[in-house]
Amino acid sequence: MNLKRILRIVAGLLLAGAIAHAQTALPTATRVQVNLTWDAPTNSPDPVAGYNAYRAPDGSTAYALLNAAPLALTPTAYTDATIQSAGTYDYIVESVDAKGVLSAPSNMASVTVPVAPLPAGTLTGTTT
Repeated sequence: MNLKRILRIVAGLLLAGAIAHAQTALPTATRVQVNLTWDAPTNSPDPVAGYNAYRAPDGSTAYALLNAAPLALTPTAYTDATIQSAGTYDYIVESVDAKGVLSAPSNMASVTVPVAPLPAGTLTGTTT
């Protein structure tokens, strides 16, 4: 089955203060998470039932599934709060139809988490 679903994701890095964090490279008041958002496909011959989000270390093709069950249709977003400091991560998203058939992966979004803490706020990642 040819599922011509096109997804484009954007990743943002959020460094939020006032939440305890166990990483020694970050102060105890910093939590790191990546916020992914994407546009729903508009040209799919089969209705989309959900989404899967995947993460890999920078440059690796060994993507790990982040969600236990397909993500809901709305919002088209996922928050990865399991990342570590001082690393670069690549993300892709795939849509899933009602039969469990996966689409081709989205574009890759890459986020670099700094070693030194930055002021609380949102940093935009890159997409390719």
